[in-house]
Amino acid sequence: MECPVGTISPSNDHSDYQYKSIQPLPYNDTLENKDQIVLLIQITVVLVGVIILGVVLSKKRFRNLIKLIDLFERSHNHKNNEPVYIKKNAYGGFFSLVFVFAAMFLVSETIIDFFGNNLQETKTLVPFVVLENEQKQFNAELEIHLNLLYYRGDCVKDQECHPLISIEYQNIQGSFYTSCTKDNFGCAIEMTCNNCEILTGSTVDLSFKEVFSYASGIELNLTSSSSIPDQKSSVVQYLEPSGSKVFRGPTPSIFLINSIPSVTFT
Repeated sequence: MECPVGTISPSNDHSDYQYKSIQPLPYNDTLENKDQIVLLIQITVVLVGVIILGVVLSKKRFRNLIKLIDLFERSHNHKNNEPVYIKKNAYGGFFSLVFVFAAMFLVSETIIDFFGNNLQETKTLVPFVVLENEQKQFNAELEIHLNLLYYRGDCVKDQECHPLISIEYQNIQGSFYTSCTKDNFGCAIEMTCNNCEILTGSTVDLSFKEVFSYASGIELNLTSSSSIPDQKSSVVQYLEPSGSKVFRGPTPSIFLINSIPSVTFT
């Protein structure tokens, strides 16, 4: 428990990290419940095989017919010094059935993988000039969440960001939307850029000019959509003043984040 500057009560709302990155996970199977499907197919193959083999062994008529599916007719033992006759028999037919059902049991998982997971993922870094030949623009949905802990300015006026809070974008192209919210823990600023293109040297500059513009900590969460479907990249950074000081004055607090364009080919 600690009592941050600007508060009158202790709080444990303290970040125990300075940097955290969340990136897209490795490719997972697209087929849901694959293991359950494979197990169900294998159990079905085993049951059907046991039933068929039981029926064949219990009826003499089927034992005679089973000779027709003998796959090992050329591998039967032959007596020495006697003519070799290639013929089918019931033993060969029985083991041929066992072989067929065993093959179906073992191949079932491979077949399921082929139809539901026939994709191999390879990641690599390539020069940007090479990517430009394949992709002229790199656009993404960008979300920036900035939280000023225990900010004592108004932050919000008429349900919008306070006029003394200014935001400037440089070398960033897209459709921007900004909102501000204020609670007992500080001022939160949400910046959203739709169909956003980040160019070299891009910056987002925020200036707070209210009388009580100070904060006991600054947390930044930057999230962007990924070229991998249904995946996002996120970076969280936290700045904390030294000692019992606060962030205030003309010296800027700077977050540095590298943005690497990506593209997915399938």
